[in-house]
Amino acid sequence: MDHANSNTDIASCEDCPLRGGPCRAGMPFMTRLDAGVQLAQGLTGAAPAMAGELVIETCPACTPCRLQWRVAQGSATLTDGTRVLLQSRPGTSAQHAVRS
Repeated sequence: MDHANSNTDIASCEDCPLRGGPCRAGMPFMTRLDAGVQLAQGLTGAAPAMAGELVIETCPACTPCRLQWRVAQGSATLTDGTRVLLQSRPGTSAQHAVRS
């Protein structure tokens, strides 16, 4: 499956278990989350650690789509509770990770 190009900043991208294909609905959140993580790391010199839940009302697979996110060691992870859907590489931006 062609989820990402060779210049991607995503370390892993698993198919959505309901729709198949990459989690495009979660990608804007991952991009913003990763940008915030990089900004915090740049300001403090340390990568923050945090976690939470995300509800996507515009998901084409299910509404609402409940996902969990976590940031650890400079890497952001988005899961459906059992599998990692998207994970960024530490110290990079998740931007341009999935082709249109």
